[in-house]
Amino acid sequence: MISSRFLRLISNSSRQGQIFWLIGTLAVAAIYAIFALKIALSHPYIIPDDARQHVFWMQRFLDADLFPDDVMADYFESVAPAGYTTLYQIGAKLGINPFLLNKILPLILVIVATFYCFKVVMQLFPVPFAAFICGLLLNQNFWLQDDIPSATPVAFAYPLFLAFLYYLLRENIILTGVTIALLGLFYPQCVFLASGLLLFHCLSWNQGRISLSPHRKNYLLSGIGLAVALAVMLPYALKSSEYGPVLTADQAKTLWPSFFIDNPLEYWLCWRRTGIFPSEWCELSFSLPQIWLGVLLPVLLRFAPRFPLAEKISPRLILLPQLLLVSLAMFLAAHALLFQLHLPSRYTEHSLRLVMPIAGAISLTLILEWLVQKLRTTQAKTYRFIWGLTATVLLTILLIYPILLRKFPDVDYKIGKFSPLYEFLSTQPKDTLIASIAEETDNLPAFTNRSILVSPSYVIGYHQTYYQELNQRAIEILSAQYSEKLDAVQQAIQKYGIDLWIVERSAFTPEYLEKSPWLRRFQLTETQPLFKAAKQAEAALRRGTVPALVKAIAPCTEFEAGDFVVLQAECLTKRPR
Repeated sequence: MISSRFLRLISNSSRQGQIFWLIGTLAVAAIYAIFALKIALSHPYIIPDDARQHVFWMQRFLDADLFPDDVMADYFESVAPAGYTTLYQIGAKLGINPFLLNKILPLILVIVATFYCFKVVMQLFPVPFAAFICGLLLNQNFWLQDDIPSATPVAFAYPLFLAFLYYLLRENIILTGVTIALLGLFYPQCVFLASGLLLFHCLSWNQGRISLSPHRKNYLLSGIGLAVALAVMLPYALKSSEYGPVLTADQAKTLWPSFFIDNPLEYWLCWRRTGIFPSEWCELSFSLPQIWLGVLLPVLLRFAPRFPLAEKISPRLILLPQLLLVSLAMFLAAHALLFQLHLPSRYTEHSLRLVMPIAGAISLTLILEWLVQKLRTTQAKTYRFIWGLTATVLLTILLIYPILLRKFPDVDYKIGKFSPLYEFLSTQPKDTLIASIAEETDNLPAFTNRSILVSPSYVIGYHQTYYQELNQRAIEILSAQYSEKLDAVQQAIQKYGIDLWIVERSAFTPEYLEKSPWLRRFQLTETQPLFKAAKQAEAALRRGTVPALVKAIAPCTEFEAGDFVVLQAECLTKRPR
């Protein structure tokens, strides 16, 4: 009796069944997102890691006097996609602080993405239960890494690309074009993937043979879609940056050697910016159930007659391997043209996070239906127990899997721990420029609305002039802080117009330099000048050399908070050299 009800629950494709499972899917998405939103609103100084770079400059929308002549603010503004910038600008005009909008957007984005995920599955496999499972798997994926929680441009890739897939499957010419345009305005890398799928749309697969599609509408849809893709990507191709051309692979080996690693297997498979697989999959040792369920789908389809629901699978399911092929092609092209097409991993990790939940959901639905059928037809109690237990275990693992993880949701929010320091700096003039080698410098632009000279989190640009400028700043400020003569500090102050210099009292020890997270996050190698400067300073401290800045702390201190000391730059310039 129970097995019969469960079978009807799985296979119910009525309108009422669709509405029931859609509501359930959206409810799961909302619950996960609300857990994350609760974290985001739990502290006055909290922000997603990537938002520190991509959102801080948007405070200019509320106050145009903030971050004047700030090279980092100007750079991140220049590389922000137009649609992303416009959305935050509209929010600011409505009185919504960019950082507040940044915390709210993930809830909206996951709801939209989950809705279109449900719709895509219904096009490929019209079983609402499978669409629910896919939404569950997708949302587990969302909160295992920080793309959606960051509400940066990459967060928009998922809802917009799922919308594109849905309208492509529906062959809606207008809305397919609209979603391609939106992808170009928010996350242009996905336009290449969409274009590849449009090319596949002109082909037909019949009895193992590939030929041109006999349907004229396919060419019309693909032609219009590709035209929109060209139009939206052309400005990117023609745009020249004031920060110079993007890095070449040879330059990166010198300026950013840590981008490359000696282990080729890790470099091509799991390295964060170059690997084919999502980094969280590698960290979890590929233990996500959806990965193996997704891989299992081609095997199950070879035995389709044994699974009654398999007859509902649409031939358009070929869209999934097509997406993987396009993604792999773009991944290889991005490696061949390193940095010209941004980062190679961006072309495969997002696709895999979408394909595997869809394939995994279909696999699980087929397996569960087969198990329930076995329960109904098997008379032996032992076998009934085995089939029932297997079905229960599968569903239980799927539902409680996040609880088994060390951290879920894994939102990667950065919490500021030095409120007095932020409050003091926020009261300084808006054109204040702060210099420091403290790790906390990463948080200052977001938490104080004041400019910093340099910090590791902001040295992630891919343009030569920008990258070289910030590296040079890092070398000069580190060398000046540990110099035996104060004139190095004074020269840096005069060169860059520094107003405040923040030091940590614990910074003047060899151990600080040896273990400094600030320096480690620059990912230094022995060939880099900054590494050499750090080692020279460390060696000098071990010899007992006292940096000149130490002697200036007492007379030039303007504010203290814990280990932090804020020094007045004007005072430092007046000190004897």
